[in-house]
Amino acid sequence: MNWLTYHIRSATYHRRTNLAVALGAAFATASLTGALLVGDSMRGSLREIAVGRLGRIDHSLVAQRFFRQALADELATSPEPQWPGDFTGVAPAILLRGGATHTELHTRVERVNLLGVDEHFWRLDFVERPASVSQLADRYVILNEPLAAELNANVGDDVLIHTSKPSAISTETLLGRRDDATASLRLTIAAILPAEGLAAFDLNPRQATPKNAYIPLAVLQRTLRRQDFVNAILVSEKSITDAGVPAASEQVVERLQDELQHHISLVDFDLKLRVDETHHYFSVESDAVLIEPALEQAGVVAARTIGLEASPVLAQLANTIALDSKSEPHASARADAIDGDTPPHVIPYSTVVAVDPQS
Repeated sequence: MNWLTYHIRSATYHRRTNLAVALGAAFATASLTGALLVGDSMRGSLREIAVGRLGRIDHSLVAQRFFRQALADELATSPEPQWPGDFTGVAPAILLRGGATHTELHTRVERVNLLGVDEHFWRLDFVERPASVSQLADRYVILNEPLAAELNANVGDDVLIHTSKPSAISTETLLGRRDDATASLRLTIAAILPAEGLAAFDLNPRQATPKNAYIPLAVLQRTLRRQDFVNAILVSEKSITDAGVPAASEQVVERLQDELQHHISLVDFDLKLRVDETHHYFSVESDAVLIEPALEQAGVVAARTIGLEASPVLAQLANTIALDSKSEPHASARADAIDGDTPPHVIPYSTVVAVDPQS
């Protein structure tokens, strides 16, 4: 018996077992291949949906704080010679989360994307929009079809839009205002748009269609008391939209970052510079409770760069400052407080300042 005869007889004898193994391997290979094809197809479909909701928008700057709306205009009119060739549009916007309520039917929808936009935003859409949409008048709102269907709303109906007010001081702190934490406005539906293009705009990729409400930028700014301020800038890149290339080049991204750093100012970081001519010093201050560590470090480095001494200061409001309870004057202060008079040796609502003695 030679080598070939041996293997033929062995395969013939174990033909049932070999057939079962071969069929199992074939089914397993088919299952894995099908799963890979389905996963790749789903990934491609989700990517197509996510990109389609961006219209011609290729870059976005979204901040936790509000910054100057003029920053978008400065980027759009930059004197950089290569800038107009790379970018076709810059749109300021306000992006918030909130809710909507039908004023007559009282249907209510939460987790609504509230977008404060103007005509610059709709110019970045690949769907042509009429002037009534791109130049929306005051006291009107545009809904996309998913939101309108859930509200059971039609054109001409009134809806109540509500959202939380942005504040430099968190409402969870003692200094935060809880009585003025929300903003609401009543608007009339001017149009209901199919959820395609920027009518389904969402920066968070997800399969579910977002529920969007588009409010005139100036109206939302007045409601939030943030006139001339936005929290987002949307940019369209010419090299991407014309050539259809899905990814931006590193050079273009770096140039956009350089332009932002060139035009950004203290106001964009919610900071202000105060000069004290009497004591010959100036201070960088914020309306927030604390200055972020990165901004603090940048201020210290900037001061040292120009040869100035920098001293960080932490100021807080104290309810009272009083003598220790073991001292006799404080005991009499408590007795006087019972009569309704201001106790001696007690200073109410004082400012406590912490400084670094070595700086």
